[in-house]
Amino acid sequence: MCNFSSWMAVIFWYLQGGLTIVIAVLALYIAYQQWRTNALKSKLDLFCRRCQVLDEVRKLLSLAYGKGDLTTDELREFMSQMLPAEFLFGPEIKEYIGDIYSHGLSLSTANEQRRGIFEGASGMNREEVVNKTQAEIKWLIKQLPITADKFRNYLDVSKL
Repeated sequence: MCNFSSWMAVIFWYLQGGLTIVIAVLALYIAYQQWRTNALKSKLDLFCRRCQVLDEVRKLLSLAYGKGDLTTDELREFMSQMLPAEFLFGPEIKEYIGDIYSHGLSLSTANEQRRGIFEGASGMNREEVVNKTQAEIKWLIKQLPITADKFRNYLDVSKL
């Protein structure tokens, strides 16, 4: 018959082996949780960067709506804020941003021509310039409700 101390030695030996396995499983679980956290953080960072682009687009459209004009400085600032968009979105968003910029530039040019007419510059048709200004303002204002739909696929958290 075995004595009590030999039983304790066997039990202790099995516990040592089992504890090693428990520690390995625990380390694996912690590593998995860290990987998952980093993956979610990357998705959150991407979402935030995309939201910044959307906010800048809305800000420019709101400026056009609010004052009916855009300065070249505002358009230049807008395009500098849009540089990351090429890498954060697909080609359709890049094209959409280009359209917004083009219409904003047309609005700015038409408003410069309109101011020139009022200051006495000749050779420009006042009615054409006013119609062009109104058309560009209307186009830019129509974009405010559409913008969310254009960006929706890229900002849907369930698809990240």
